[in-house]
Amino acid sequence: MSLMDRRQALQTLGAFTGLGLLTPGERALAAEARRLLGGGSGAAATRVPALSSSHLETVGVIADIILPPSDTPGASDVGVPAFIDLMVEEWLDEEESAAFISGLDDLDRVARGRFGTPFLEAAAEDQRTLVQELDEDLASPQAPEGAPDFYRCMKRLTLTGYFTSEEGAALTGYRIVPEAFEGCSAVGGTG
Repeated sequence: MSLMDRRQALQTLGAFTGLGLLTPGERALAAEARRLLGGGSGAAATRVPALSSSHLETVGVIADIILPPSDTPGASDVGVPAFIDLMVEEWLDEEESAAFISGLDDLDRVARGRFGTPFLEAAAEDQRTLVQELDEDLASPQAPEGAPDFYRCMKRLTLTGYFTSEEGAALTGYRIVPEAFEGCSAVGGTG
């Protein structure tokens, strides 16, 4: 599948399923996260990141491998790493946050074992290979159902962050169209 075909497939998936995977509460949380990250209230400037700088950089590399820049913005271009950092702090519980950070550390250990260098210092092709292997493991029938999985969480947060961004939502053609509000409607029978 070419890069353009993959991009189109992701856009279509995001339009038809990505936003539907979120419960109304998750959509509200994503919108609130986007508001905070937008800096309208100054909260983004004063917030201390939940992830270390190397973890945040690793998240950015992985997110850009999942959704690379092309003729459309990539994951980092729309602020996905900052979104994921906020979600790790505010949305994931302590166990899930610890598992996510542990997954980042495990990825670094695997890179050191295979390539003799940390993930961030590995060649771009080696980074893509490791992420592709995680992606293949995710689709594997041997993957335990319901097991806390770093990459599953990473991919979900990447897609959520991307498609709830202004740019990502525009790519899918997503528009919020409020329904008509009937403020004064007749109530059947008074008694």
